Amino acid sequence: MLLAVSKNIDNDLALDIAEYIQNEEGLRLTGSTKSFDAVSRLLASLQQEALFNEVRILDSKQAIDASRVDFQLQIFLTES
Repeated sequence: MLLAVSKNIDNDLALDIAEYIQNEEGLRLTGSTKSFDAVSRLLASLQQEALFNEVRILDSKQAIDASRVDFQLQIFLTES
């Protein structure tokens, strides 16, 4: 599943993943990037993966110092 996430992230998209939690239903990613647009681009890229049934933004907010956008995504797997 980590490979599916990695291959769907654009090379020009700078982000830091702080937490990757995987369970039987899917996974949750927590991290930060440069803008809200970058979070939207990440969401759109991950939604193209056939292994993922649904990808949603759980949280997206400007960091306290306004230099980054912190985000949390939930990814649900496609049932086989």
